[in-house]
Amino acid sequence: MSGSGSTTFGAGASATLGTAGGIALSTRTFNNLGTMTWVSPNAITMDTGAVFNNQGRFTIANNQALSQSGSTATA
Repeated sequence: MSGSGSTTFGAGASATLGTAGGIALSTRTFNNLGTMTWVSPNAITMDTGAVFNNQGRFTIANNQALSQSGSTATA
C-alpha cells in the first residue's frame, strides 16, 4: 500500500494477512482498529515515512520480520 494519506481498518473488522508475496507499506499511515492476524510466509516492509498505528489487535502467527527499508518508518 503506498501514497500519501491514511487507511483505517475499522473497529469490529477482522482480516488474515496470508499473501504468498511480500507486504509493503510506503509513504502511508495504516490505522488498525480491528483484529488482524499475520500468517504470511513473508516479511512486512515499511519505508519512506510509513506509519502503522495499532489500536486494535495485531497477532503475529509466523516467524517473519517487520522491517524498515529506506527512510524512517514507525510501527
